[in-house]
Amino acid sequence: METNILNKKIFITFILSIISLFSFSQNPADYFARGSKVYITSNKENVIKHANDKIILWGYWKVVPTQNQADFILNLDATFSLFYTINAQTITKDNKIIKRFNSKNSFKALDANPKRGAIKALFNKEIIPFVHGLF
Repeated sequence: METNILNKKIFITFILSIISLFSFSQNPADYFARGSKVYITSNKENVIKHANDKIILWGYWKVVPTQNQADFILNLDATFSLFYTINAQTITKDNKIIKRFNSKNSFKALDANPKRGAIKALFNKEIIPFVHGLF
């Protein structure tokens, strides 16, 4: 009888701890709201400039100059083979991945500047539709 009561107490404690754990977790919508502040990093300086220009044109987020001011970080990794390919992920300030986006390249962008074309493709085909789908 006492072990049965003890088992019930343990079970209830376990369920309550699981519920509280999920209630405090954050999802992408918590970070990607309109007016959120983003800090951009990349292995290519021009990619940062083109991403900054695209975010300003979009008008949904605000780009900040330091990581400490940001709500999240947009990390853009640019590689070149025949085309520029951009791999993007958003991370928290404590380096936890929020979202990885599918890679996009400059092939279909029809832009004279391949880095800018890859950024346009990434935002128009991946980031903007994902963010607008959250709300």
